[in-house]
Amino acid sequence: MKTFKLWILGLFILSTNLLIAQSRKDIIIYYDNVQGGIVGKTLPTFQNGQAFFGTRIPSIVTRDVPSSSQESKDFKNKFTLGISTLFKADNLKDFNVEATNVQITNVDNDVETLPTGSKIVMSAFKADSVVITMTKQRKYNLCN
Repeated sequence: MKTFKLWILGLFILSTNLLIAQSRKDIIIYYDNVQGGIVGKTLPTFQNGQAFFGTRIPSIVTRDVPSSSQESKDFKNKFTLGISTLFKADNLKDFNVEATNVQITNVDNDVETLPTGSKIVMSAFKADSVVITMTKQRKYNLCN
């Protein structure tokens, strides 16, 4: 009975912490633009969806985790969004992204070893290869 009460108390504390973390939207910043090698770098400026990366924090340990099918789908959607903002051309209609071996790279350091007071890129997607297929939109002028 005592262990059951401890389990209930532990679940209550965990759920309370998750609710607090969800209500604090400034804790996690989602960055949609495409850029490589950003895990472990500081994020001194983030305004209007544009991130400016600082230096890499010394002695950062990273770990790769295979992604689920939903995370692979999210990767393809975000990669498509990032690529489309890079090209910003009116004549490009469709972007199709195929990625192989999508993984998530996480900072594996103990929180105590990370510097306080700075934003750090803690996690990012990566893939072995990405094939991008773009369709050009055709325009016809029948009035000439």
